[in-house]
Amino acid sequence: MDDESLIDVLTTNNPTEAYFLRDVLESAGIQAVVIGDIILAGGTQLPYPRVQVHQRNKLAADAILKSLREQTS
Repeated sequence: MDDESLIDVLTTNNPTEAYFLRDVLESAGIQAVVIGDIILAGGTQLPYPRVQVHQRNKLAADAILKSLREQTS
């Protein structure tokens, strides 16, 4: 990703969820990155993974996330 401002669209305690959302966003043409998915020794994970997108794509990413949440509720 380039140096344009990135903004969080999801923070989760589940790395699988973070990577799933990243893949969904990228399949919709929105560049996304997972930050903070470091797993430390002993299974301790800090900090929580975050999915980030370019600021210009935040509204579209939020709409996709909302749609996913509605489908699973």
